[in-house]
Amino acid sequence: MILAAFVHFKGLRTAIEEDMQMKLDLHGMRTKDAIDRFISEYNKAVRLGVDRLEVVHGYGSSGVGGDIKDALTALLDAYPGKVRYIKGEMLGNRGVTVVVPDIPLPPRKMAIDDVILNMLSKPSSLKDIEEGLCGFAGGDEIHGAMKALMRSGKATEVLRGGRISYTKK
Repeated sequence: MILAAFVHFKGLRTAIEEDMQMKLDLHGMRTKDAIDRFISEYNKAVRLGVDRLEVVHGYGSSGVGGDIKDALTALLDAYPGKVRYIKGEMLGNRGVTVVVPDIPLPPRKMAIDDVILNMLSKPSSLKDIEEGLCGFAGGDEIHGAMKALMRSGKATEVLRGGRISYTKK
């Protein structure tokens, strides 16, 4: 991998470069830190021309999905048509996600708006949004993002059955 990255960096084309891949292990990290690290390594992979980034996130103590896996999926889903990935379930390992680094991602704090807007494709309560972000962002970050999205006209508040929900405009 180091040789392949070096060869690519120097602009030389060889057979070594045909299948460049990186592996990133996010086990044991706080969710926000794991997402920050993922974005940094993903953007590095884009710059190096890496073909795929294997992200090891585990599948949580419940055995069905942990916060890091859920936050990573929420981030990737916020960029349809720009980010391609394969869930580990399709590969026989639900503790891994394979990502194809195509275009750079914004820093986590800037991506929060995009992730929330993606969630607002259907009406969602603030509690739904907080649960859906599963550690991706703190409460203050979520509330700030929601206010900014509403001020900019990208999201709106709706009253349904006596409860406040939010939706994308």
